[in-house]
Amino acid sequence: MVVLICRIMLYLAHHSLYIFIMQQEVKTSLEELGRKIKRLKSRNERLESENESLRQSVFMYLEQLEAAKNESKKNKQDMVIQEIGKNADKKPLQKEIDKYIQLIDKCMATLHTKM
Repeated sequence: MVVLICRIMLYLAHHSLYIFIMQQEVKTSLEELGRKIKRLKSRNERLESENESLRQSVFMYLEQLEAAKNESKKNKQDMVIQEIGKNADKKPLQKEIDKYIQLIDKCMATLHTKM
C-alpha cells in the first residue's frame, strides 16, 4: 500500500510539474503573442497615418492637375479667340488694301492710255 501511495504521489508530483511547465509555456506564449499584437497595432497605426498622408498628397496633386487642365483649356480657348480675332481683323483690312490697289491700277492704266 505504501508503494501504491508513493506511486500515486510520484505521479501527482510528475503531473503537477508537467502542468506547471505547460502553464509557463502558455504564459510565455501569451506574453510573446501580446508583444506581437502590440507591434502589429503600432505598425497598423503608422501605416494608417502614412496612408492618410499619402491620400492627402494624392488629392492635392489631383486638384493641381485639375487646375492645370482648366488653365490649359482656358489658354487654348484664348488662343482660338485671338486667332479668330486676328483673322477677322485682317479681312476688312485686306479688302480695303485691295480697293486701293484697284484704284491705283486704274489710275496707272489711265495714265498709260494718255501717254
